Amino acid sequence: YFMFLKWLLMFNIFSFLVNFGFITIPLLVHDLSANIPSNVSFRGLELLTGAGYFNYTVMYYGGYSNETLHGLV
Repeated sequence: YFMFLKWLLMFNIFSFLVNFGFITIPLLVHDLSANIPSNVSFRGLELLTGAGYFNYTVMYYGGYSNETLHGLV
């Protein structure tokens, strides 16, 4: 049982690294300008709900663009 849990943990870490490396890092490198309005501030509640401040960041699921990145790879 514990070997299976260890395998699941390793798979989860691998999956995180792949997703972070191929989705988040290219978007952070490509979009250097902050699209966060000045009237939106970060509060602790966003960590639980994912709303508010995170709606305007790269980590928000609906924030990914449909652009093709050229010249980075």
